[in-house]
Amino acid sequence: MADTPTLAVSRYVEIGTYIGQYFIAGAGTLPNEVRVPCLVGKGERYVIIKNQPLRRSFVYDEPITFSTISPFVANLSFPADGNQSFPVLLRTADGNEITADKWSFALINSEYSQIQLTDKAYNPTTTYYFSYQSVSRSVKDPIPTITIQQLQATAEVREITAISVVQDNDEYLEYTDFYMDFELDAPAIVSVTNASSQFSAITPVTDVTSTGSVGFATGVSYLHKYTRNYVLTCTAVTGTASATFKWTSTPTIGNGMQPPIPLNVAEQAPTFTVIDGEQVILDENGAIVIFHFGATNFVANDSFSFTGQGASLLELDPRNLNTNQFTEFSTINCNNSSTGTLVDFATSPQDYRLLTQCLNFQFRVFSISGSSGGLGRQATISWSGFGTTLISGVFTLD
Repeated sequence: MADTPTLAVSRYVEIGTYIGQYFIAGAGTLPNEVRVPCLVGKGERYVIIKNQPLRRSFVYDEPITFSTISPFVANLSFPADGNQSFPVLLRTADGNEITADKWSFALINSEYSQIQLTDKAYNPTTTYYFSYQSVSRSVKDPIPTITIQQLQATAEVREITAISVVQDNDEYLEYTDFYMDFELDAPAIVSVTNASSQFSAITPVTDVTSTGSVGFATGVSYLHKYTRNYVLTCTAVTGTASATFKWTSTPTIGNGMQPPIPLNVAEQAPTFTVIDGEQVILDENGAIVIFHFGATNFVANDSFSFTGQGASLLELDPRNLNTNQFTEFSTINCNNSSTGTLVDFATSPQDYRLLTQCLNFQFRVFSISGSSGGLGRQATISWSGFGTTLISGVFTLD
């Protein structure tokens, strides 16, 4: 008779203790199709750790430099809370602690932004490191080290699923209240067929019945790294003397993309007037075109298009390049000739998250029209946001 598999332990356990379980495959029949495993992967082992503590805004081992003459003071990268008790620590490069009676915080403009070392404790040949509790929200907290005692190993954190000030709770939102700092390996260099930026040929959008034509100036080259589509449309002519064109430029998305022209479809496209043989510089991307009238001139609604073709490009998501820990808005720059002004944002970080999905954006607000009179003042405003995608809208103010 074959031996029956058994489970054993090497130490005493109480009666009723669960030891383990054997899984013995039962009898079965193979299907008619032969299946041969060609790749076997080893499964990962996940361990879920709950309520792991994290000391917020604590600065660990910041290298500090004291002044070379008394009083010996050193500036801190972040304002401290002024508490000298453990785990606050001033130490030397060889690990020796400088006890709290030999140094103190210095209050500068209502902030503990310096520490002062006593004359007796100062050594000009020593390198100092300081660990302290900051009151700044800009400190990047380290990912906690998870030690699994049963496995006698230190685990790598794969994912943080919840953060809160209360145990067993999920209180904060990633990219709204916090973000995780990480690094990505650079992509491998591969060969591409479109290795440099260039202009396409200029072609008519519609059947052009006039004698006019548009070409590139001699020696032009596309200088932008992202693709843009250009459209030139004749809006008016003056006999054979001149022609007026409007033009638009629409980008493809990218980390350093330029905004579309016009920024919002509700706004008027820019225009220019040319004579026969005149060159026009459309933008800083090298788009320089020349207009030939031919025997007569262009006619209204003649339309031409071309593309500035960016080189093949692989980029990281720009959110991976952010250094700010929370959603931030820059100051508002106003360029206007009226008495109206935009003074502040009323958008909360949560609303911004819903609007932009945490992407980086630049915003512009433009007054399309404004009026005042017996019925009160009114303005029509267009707004546009551009970053790795485009958003826009129009609203009216009364």
